[in-house]
Amino acid sequence: MIDKDNTFLTEKLKELVEKHSLPQNIAPQLLALFGKYPNLDIQGAKQDLTDDLEKLVNSIFQEGKV
Repeated sequence: MIDKDNTFLTEKLKELVEKHSLPQNIAPQLLALFGKYPNLDIQGAKQDLTDDLEKLVNSIFQEGKV
């Protein structure tokens, strides 16, 4: 992985959260998901990540945070 400590990704996610008025807790949740699937070449990993991202986004909308 290019950004071992996720510094770049963390900063970019924070910028996007602020820019789009998203809940502050979404950035760490997204980082956790990306950490859960470090290798998308593993069979099923892309679909699992997609499913988890969809669940996260749906929960944010259901909670009325967006």
